[in-house]
Amino acid sequence: MDGSAVPRRGRSAPAAFTVVGAGVIGLLTAHELADRGYPVTVLATEGRPGAYTGSTSSIAAAQFLPWVPPAHLESMRDGLQNLESIVSCGREFYGDLARRPGETGVMAVGNVELVGRDSWPAGLAASMRVTETRLDAPIELPSGGGPPVTVTERYCFDTFSIDAVKALAYLAHDAARKGVEFRRRTVTADDLRELPGVVVAATGDGAQRLTGDPDLEHFKGHVVTLRPHRGYLPDQILGADDLVVVPHENGTVRIGAPYYAPAGRSVPQRREAQDLLRRLPILLERVAHLAAGLRPDLLRHCDILYHSAGNRVGFRSGDIRIEVDSERPNVLHANGFIGVGWSVGPSYARIVADQALALHKEFAHAAPVYPAPVATSGSRRMPVSRLAE
Repeated sequence: MDGSAVPRRGRSAPAAFTVVGAGVIGLLTAHELADRGYPVTVLATEGRPGAYTGSTSSIAAAQFLPWVPPAHLESMRDGLQNLESIVSCGREFYGDLARRPGETGVMAVGNVELVGRDSWPAGLAASMRVTETRLDAPIELPSGGGPPVTVTERYCFDTFSIDAVKALAYLAHDAARKGVEFRRRTVTADDLRELPGVVVAATGDGAQRLTGDPDLEHFKGHVVTLRPHRGYLPDQILGADDLVVVPHENGTVRIGAPYYAPAGRSVPQRREAQDLLRRLPILLERVAHLAAGLRPDLLRHCDILYHSAGNRVGFRSGDIRIEVDSERPNVLHANGFIGVGWSVGPSYARIVADQALALHKEFAHAAPVYPAPVATSGSRRMPVSRLAE
């Protein structure tokens, strides 16, 4: 937002929560925390706030649900109920804003048809209260260079046209009315630890600037990031059971297991990192012969950078995540990319607020789980002994 669109208040008391980024997820999280009675400061970072006009729908959230291992779902019905909750929340939120399109920038544009796949779970359309019809004849759709996808169904759902700039300005002014303080500030990764209270980093596609890594983790749950010494970097992704080894072009390797991290529990705990590191040599013995450069004794020849925990909601850097890492344990990353936040924001903000409150409670009653990283050779590293022994 430009300077005229950023409300300012004169409150000088320190904030319990600092939200970095005035995008849709950041603003809706600020709303959620303010509604629960907590002081919030939003740091509106420099740059364009999302200068585009696009269409979205609460049903689009189906693509961005936090991944949960099947073992943690009692039945597919649980997954459908979660999806229905996100869809209903979005429909209610945008439906209310659409009553005042001139003020909010949100306009209902009626039903949109979406050709669906045969692989959609049974009952999904009914759960989301959309219309499902069978096509007269199957059709084939391109699938990004792969084999065509054959579909036999069509789904109709409500959608909304959102003027992002106007909608963000409306959400900001409405948050200020609730007591949220806004400040103009550019924030770097090094600034995050020094900000007061629990920090929610919700900078959208600017998250790449904050994390320094344009390619986020490829899995969910708990992840330990390693920097192998020269000659120990595998050349492909490997895994066995529920443990995955993912090399990155920046010279790091991430090992992770898809433990389900529910709201309020996605905080890095030493025992999860130790479990991953205990299991890594067993995995390497089984798969090291499959990849050039992968050595069974990898753990003895690397630095442990940090441990993270949370829900990454997709497999590409263009998705969203809720995550805390051991390098900045007071910071909750809640990032959406390239408009995704408009689809999931109304429901997602509640999850982010729950996580932030859990982190706030932990810091209020106990010391941080991890000590500050040790600076070694110009980089911030955590000695292997702190986690592996």
